[in-house]
Amino acid sequence: MNQYLEELKKIEYKKLENYGFKEIDVREEIVMPLLKALGYNFTGDFKIIREKKLINPFNMVGTKKYPINIFPDYILECKGKCCCIIEVKSPYKTLKKEEYIGQAYSYAVHREVQAEFYALCNGKSFILYRTNLLRPILEFDLEEIEIYFDYLNKFIGINSIEKNEAENKNRIVKDLGIHLKMISSSEVEHRFYFSNFLIDSIMLIDNNTYCITENTLLEGDEYCGTFDFNSEKLLQLKPYLKEKEFEELNRVFDGSPVIVDLEDIIKIDIECELGEKIFENKNEQYMPLKIRNFFPVKN
Repeated sequence: MNQYLEELKKIEYKKLENYGFKEIDVREEIVMPLLKALGYNFTGDFKIIREKKLINPFNMVGTKKYPINIFPDYILECKGKCCCIIEVKSPYKTLKKEEYIGQAYSYAVHREVQAEFYALCNGKSFILYRTNLLRPILEFDLEEIEIYFDYLNKFIGINSIEKNEAENKNRIVKDLGIHLKMISSSEVEHRFYFSNFLIDSIMLIDNNTYCITENTLLEGDEYCGTFDFNSEKLLQLKPYLKEKEFEELNRVFDGSPVIVDLEDIIKIDIECELGEKIFENKNEQYMPLKIRNFFPVKN
């Protein structure tokens, strides 16, 4: 019998606010027993690490970067490798707030962590995400912990986490568009600039829609970026293209994607912005970035 799970089943989650629960109470009375129910402890191969100090790589003041310490509530470690971070909120806070989701995500992809999973818990609800996906992979009310515990255990329980880690090695590279959306505030317009961007092929994927893909390293992790642009922007690339390449890309779209491998790789600077749509298939979710302009590389 899992004694920690039995304890969690007895809690009256709907009455937490009446009991005056705060974030610290959620940590000690709910999250800690839940992590122990999953098999983690403070020693051994599967460890609970509390409030590990990290340097926030995203904080800038003017043009200078200052070391600002951040402290994830819990990091779950599997044989020396971080596998999941848990961010805890009070019962009075909603977990679906973009600020909280982005905060947890930034901890998970931090260069000192690089965990596959991240989760949020406010004592009433629990939401689990994978860092390469935008939508949750598991979401439930804690009053139904008996029903959902086995599902949670299959993702981050100590008997499953190594298997998931092995499968993750063969998983598609994380999407750059999703990553930039997660670390960006939704309250302001964001534009991104990439210097010395290399283009070796261009795809016509729809009427007046072209696509470029490029892998890039950010904070020690690899991301795959999908960049879309229209025929107006294609004209900006015309001076770099062979005549036959431009003609092939400028043809009328007949419903079948056209891939043109370039004879000469183009090196160019680009300005882009977050896309508006998430695409999804069996293995991945991705958000294309929209190219606003191409610029010649400055010497």
